[in-house]
Amino acid sequence: MSDYYKALGIEKNATPDDVKKAYKKLALKYHPDRNREEGAAEKFKQITEAYETLKDEQKRAQYDQFGVNDMAGFGGSGFHGNDIFSHFQDMFGSFFHQQPVTNPYVHKRAQTLATECKVSISDTYMGCKKDLTLDLPITCSGCAGTGCKPKTQPIICSTCGGAGKVTANKGFIVFTHTCEACRGIGKINVPCKQCDSRGFSAQEKIFSVELPAGLQAGQRLRLNFTNNFVRDIFVHIVVDEDKNFRRRGNDLIIQETISFPEAVLGVERTITLPNGKFKTINIPAGIQFGEAIILKGLGFIGLENNEKGNLQVSINIPVPCKVSKTTQHIIEKLQAELKGTNP
Repeated sequence: MSDYYKALGIEKNATPDDVKKAYKKLALKYHPDRNREEGAAEKFKQITEAYETLKDEQKRAQYDQFGVNDMAGFGGSGFHGNDIFSHFQDMFGSFFHQQPVTNPYVHKRAQTLATECKVSISDTYMGCKKDLTLDLPITCSGCAGTGCKPKTQPIICSTCGGAGKVTANKGFIVFTHTCEACRGIGKINVPCKQCDSRGFSAQEKIFSVELPAGLQAGQRLRLNFTNNFVRDIFVHIVVDEDKNFRRRGNDLIIQETISFPEAVLGVERTITLPNGKFKTINIPAGIQFGEAIILKGLGFIGLENNEKGNLQVSINIPVPCKVSKTTQHIIEKLQAELKGTNP
C-alpha cells in the first residue's frame, strides 16, 4: 500500500499548508519538463496522487481509515485523466509558462506588453522625448524558434513508449491518461541549451518616444513594434506631482502668495511657466484670498481640439500666527480706521 505521507515527506499530523508546501517543493523537483532523469515522471505521478488525496479533508480522512487500496469506493484519490498535469499547471501556471517545453513544436502566442513612462508636468506642458529600455523576447538564434537542439530529431518518450498515453491501476479499475512527460505527443525534443527550449531569448531594446504636449496622466501610447512573441506594446503615462504647478482639465494652476498690504494696494508679480518662460501679471488692489487671475491661452494644449487652456493664478494671502505688540497696535488702529468701509 502506498504511503502518501511518506511520498510527500511529511508527518501524519501535517497541516493543509504543510501538505501544499511539500508538494510544491517536490513537484518543482520532479516535473518532467525540468527533470529528465529516469523515474522522475513516475515520482511526479506518485507525489501528485498523494497531494490530490491529502489536500482534500474528506479524502484524507478516508485514506487514513481505509488506505489507498480501498479508496475507489469513496471516489478515488482524484487521479483521473489529465488532472495530474492540469492541477500542476493551475498551481504553477505563470512559472512554467516560461519553462522549457517538451512538445516538438514551440507555441508562440504573441502577447500584449505594457510599461510605464514617468514624466513631469513640465514635460506634458511642452512635450518631450523619452528613451524607454525594454527587455523583449526575440526568436532564438540557436534553434530558430523551434526549441530543439540544432541538427537533432525528437526522441521517443521513455515514459509512454511513444504512445502518448499511460495506464494506471487503481485497485480493480484501470485508468488511462495523457502522458505528462511528452504531453500526449509521444516524442520529446532534445532541448536547445541556448534558450532552454523556450524558442526565444530576451534582448534589450531602446525606444526613443516622442511624447506630444498635452498628455495627461493615465493616457497610453502604442509603440510601433511587433514580432512572433509581441503583438502590441503600450506605454502608460504617469505624471509626477509638482509643488509649483497643478493641472485642472487643460488649465494650468499656479498659486501666488502676496502679503496683506499687497492685497490692499495691488502689486506686480512675475510668474515662471512650466516651459521656463516668464509672464508678468498685475494683481489689482483689493483682491481677495482664493481669487484667481485668468490669462487665456497659457494653459495646456488639448490633444482632441488642439486648443490651449488658460493660466489661473490663484491668490494666497497668509495671516501671521503671531505679531509683536507694536504691530498689534498698528493693526488695531487700522481696524478702527477701516471700520464701516467695504471689504
